[in-house]
Amino acid sequence: MIDVQRLRVLRAVAEHGSFNRAAGALLVTPSAVSQHIAALERTVGHPVAVRSTRGVTLTEAGRLLVEAAESISAELDQVRHAIDRLTAQRPRLTVATFTSGGRHLLPAALAGSWRSTPRWS
Repeated sequence: MIDVQRLRVLRAVAEHGSFNRAAGALLVTPSAVSQHIAALERTVGHPVAVRSTRGVTLTEAGRLLVEAAESISAELDQVRHAIDRLTAQRPRLTVATFTSGGRHLLPAALAGSWRSTPRWS
């Protein structure tokens, strides 16, 4: 299975044109970038990047993976926004109390307020 984090690293390499600059953008070491790319290449069974003294160029397999990574990233962003909307629609009540008083007073207070408020779905 292709790791999403490795696709993120490949996208950074494609964007920045080198392992060093991608590492700087991702706040990791160039060695970590290299290891992610090597692991991705093992996973897909094809080279994804050609390294040279002038930087990195993607192979056809690498370009295909970057396209897929961009689509996957967009879908994950959409899901994240949908999840955020779900949690934003549900009101949350936080109650703080001390044990001795809360044990006796809180159940009745919450039951009374629950009956007087509309039900949330």
